[in-house]
Amino acid sequence: MPPDYAEALAVAGTDVPGRTTPAAVHKSRSFVRSAPIRSRFPVHAMAFHPRRSLLAIDTGRYDGGYFFEGELLLPHLKTGVFTSLIEHELGRQVLGLEWLDEHSLRALMAPPDDWQDEAVHEDGHVAVAHRSDWTAVLAQSLNGRDLAGPRAPAPRPDPREAAQRAVAELRSVRQAQRPVPSKDLRGGIYVNRMKRSGSVTNGVCERGLMIQVKARSQTFDANPSTRSKPNGSGTSRKLVGV
Repeated sequence: MPPDYAEALAVAGTDVPGRTTPAAVHKSRSFVRSAPIRSRFPVHAMAFHPRRSLLAIDTGRYDGGYFFEGELLLPHLKTGVFTSLIEHELGRQVLGLEWLDEHSLRALMAPPDDWQDEAVHEDGHVAVAHRSDWTAVLAQSLNGRDLAGPRAPAPRPDPREAAQRAVAELRSVRQAQRPVPSKDLRGGIYVNRMKRSGSVTNGVCERGLMIQVKARSQTFDANPSTRSKPNGSGTSRKLVGV
């Protein structure tokens, strides 16, 4: 890894359906961010090139019906320009990767599809791509031959677990957005403040003072023994603290 990125940290966001996944590199000392990108697919792994200012990013997902789609991204950390390397228009899901040396990149690839082979959801293909200079590699230049390799176990997370996590996140967001009555704490007594149908409930929370409730021009004492009654004029008598 170049000295400028010896203590760098590559970070990717979580996958949110319908949105792109952010990824970037942060320098641990200066907190400077470089090479911010947004991937169309979830990010599974990232690996710094051993000599160049490059970061390999593997992405992808199963489309739910047939194809394993994805990209192998190669951003240049200094220029911010990134290249999508897989030739096929749908790409290919990449499950893992690592640099073997400055010329060789090993990737664990999902098959293109699951046609008549359900075991492909638990397997992958180990491919090793070789380039003399990865800084000069062209977009969509990794073809089927580059990505071919022996079959190997590659278990994926259970999609039901991902669905359960998504439901839990949505539930927590909904609960956070639910309106909650504000509360005052004075002297250790809680009173809610609410507004409904034109009446306003105000809580005065002091130990030794009455809790006054104003609703339709009537004032009530929280203490039944000292509760006053409205007079005939439609207004309330003034309440004095006990």
